[in-house]
Amino acid sequence: MVGIAQLDAVIESALSFTDASEEELKVILLSGIEKHNYVPAEMEDEYTEAIWQEFQKRKSKGSSCSCHSER
Repeated sequence: MVGIAQLDAVIESALSFTDASEEELKVILLSGIEKHNYVPAEMEDEYTEAIWQEFQKRKSKGSSCSCHSER
């Protein structure tokens, strides 16, 4: 498991872009993560997909932060 610094903050910020397309949101998410984490170029697609899945989960739950949820 890899920890991603500032993941909650990046997802919360991306949730405010209500008019953005899926592709735009993916760029916003990856850019936000790259500000706080090293993402190797060859892993960008994998990171983008993993972050997108987490974004979708939180968006569907109506919650931007999973810091208090059980895993």
